[in-house]
Amino acid sequence: MNSGARLHRIYDKLAAQVTDQVMVQTWAEVFDLDKSLPHLEDEVANLVMALRAEIKFARERLDDIGRRALARLPAEVGT
Repeated sequence: MNSGARLHRIYDKLAAQVTDQVMVQTWAEVFDLDKSLPHLEDEVANLVMALRAEIKFARERLDDIGRRALARLPAEVGT
């Protein structure tokens, strides 16, 4: 699964969660974790940090693609 598809899947699962649930439980469901894990909060924290890194990577890639696309446009279109 590529980064974009993975981020979209996570977003869809997060958006589908109930609003009155403890955040650790919400993220456990999003990441398909067993809620009875003894160190669930640590596991969720690690996965959220990895998600943050993946979002940063995707943003950088999209910015790079955007710059390359703009560099190919005629000057009057880019202004």
